[in-house]
Amino acid sequence: MLMKLEIWKEDSTVSSRDADYRGQYRLSAILEAMQKAADSHIEAAGVEITDMLNQGMAWMLMSVDLDIRQVPLLHEAVEISTWNRGAQGVQWRRDFNLSYDGIHKGGQVWAVARTLWTLVDLRKRRILRPSAFPYELPVHQPVTAEELPENLLEKLAIPESFALQLAHEWTVRYSGIDANGHLNNAKYADLCLDAMLREELDCITLRGFRITYFQEAAWGDQIRIFRTEKRDGQVFFRGENAEEKRLFEACLLFEG
Repeated sequence: MLMKLEIWKEDSTVSSRDADYRGQYRLSAILEAMQKAADSHIEAAGVEITDMLNQGMAWMLMSVDLDIRQVPLLHEAVEISTWNRGAQGVQWRRDFNLSYDGIHKGGQVWAVARTLWTLVDLRKRRILRPSAFPYELPVHQPVTAEELPENLLEKLAIPESFALQLAHEWTVRYSGIDANGHLNNAKYADLCLDAMLREELDCITLRGFRITYFQEAAWGDQIRIFRTEKRDGQVFFRGENAEEKRLFEACLLFEG
């Protein structure tokens, strides 16, 4: 039975696999949970991800703007709400509310996020217009204070005053590849945090994450990750491939 709900809700608990060394919800695990909720919402509307892949099309994440008010801890129950905001041009908009689910903190929102996606032809490697999507998806427009503003995300721009320095290099292997055959979007958060020192991570509280994806990374690709200094509550990152082409640019927002 199809459930064409405008807003999809999914519950989970922060497991030991999802938590970092401080017992906090790992950033990449948050992004994975958001992706899972989005996939579940689409499939509940009758759109099987495997059918899309068989037709040679897939969703490609273009940007994420995640605002974190409080980071859940190990074993805490959380709920992710997500909705499709519809398409504008070739970009599809999807928003998220992340809240606590349970007796003590039930309903308290701990993060909100906006994302932009495009539909791509996997064979021709080109972006498809929304009219090429052969399914109907429910659309929800924000109506409450907790839902996000109308303006679209803009591409992240690293200020010229922040100097980039090489932090580490990483080769795409089996562990990072998803069903589309490329490095999964959540893995990029790990690449950024791996560029941070333990001493830095020990004393900061994560308050947000922004990322713009420019190009996919495939099996065997070498990625060079650059970062800036910590300043004004933020650190910027850039990933480049062996040809020095930008793969992504990101920013961690924090307190401490």
